[in-house]
Amino acid sequence: MMKNIKKVFYTLLAASLLAFPITLSVSTPALASEATGAHSVLAAHSTWHSSTPASAEGFTDITEFPSGQEVPYVGGQKDVDSAAPFIRDHAKIFSQDNYPEWEKQLRALATKYGIAPYVVTVNSFQHSSPEQWGANYYAANQLGLNQKTADGVIMVINPTTRDLWFLGHGKGEEAFTPYGIDKLYDHVKKPLGDDDWDEGFQVYLREISDYLQQWKAGTPYSKDHPIPHRMTLKSTLAGAGGAAGIGVISGLSIMGSLKRKHHSAQLQAGAANYIVPGSNQITGSNEVFVRSYTTQVAIPKSDDSSSSSGSYSSGGTSYSSGGGKF
Repeated sequence: MMKNIKKVFYTLLAASLLAFPITLSVSTPALASEATGAHSVLAAHSTWHSSTPASAEGFTDITEFPSGQEVPYVGGQKDVDSAAPFIRDHAKIFSQDNYPEWEKQLRALATKYGIAPYVVTVNSFQHSSPEQWGANYYAANQLGLNQKTADGVIMVINPTTRDLWFLGHGKGEEAFTPYGIDKLYDHVKKPLGDDDWDEGFQVYLREISDYLQQWKAGTPYSKDHPIPHRMTLKSTLAGAGGAAGIGVISGLSIMGSLKRKHHSAQLQAGAANYIVPGSNQITGSNEVFVRSYTTQVAIPKSDDSSSSSGSYSSGGTSYSSGGGKF
């Protein structure tokens, strides 16, 4: 009888253990160390905030930095795929239908020249200068090609403050000299000033393609190798109109000269030529002013959209830098 009771007891105990297993967890010092290390990294970056640009689904950028802080430079990306996306439209000012083609063209330039070209838009610099924000953004998001030199160029547009800024790094600093950036700013700011964001992007894309080609040929644009005058439809029409105007004036001048040759009788310049000498005497005269004229000359205003370009150091590295308002 006793044996039967014990047998039943052990059977019920075994069944309960199978139905409700006991799970034991053991933590090791190595795992605890990894957790602590991860926490410290997050704490070190707790003041940086991220956002996801519309141009790259699931890609997270660091866009906010404490005022006055320089983000340490750590390098760039190992290949073009890692460096992408090249369009980071946080302010969402571009037509999204153009993203695929534009991204394809920027990627092709990065592949061909080894310099990553970026376009970044943002609505706030968090009280930093455009130059400092751009350098922080470049370093924090590890933009550029090559893990050591981070070769690239970045165009930053803030539609809220109307700031346009360019930074070149690594080989990008060679291809986009302060002189070149100054001229690049002059070209891009014109359509941006009219809020034509897509045209501004197109101008940037066209210009940097030429800049990179010149750099590859060993003749980057500089004061010693200036940028040639760009022929545009507007300048071509203006030139044609000017040439036509000169032609019309020249033609009228020639016709007038020929006409004068066929008319020898000429009006005399003064009334005295029509008076017989001694037949008229003037006994008095008065000067009467019937009209007055005022000449006004406008004082030229200072150009608030002038460029400021040069070299800029931040986070332990240097950039070619320039830009201004638009």
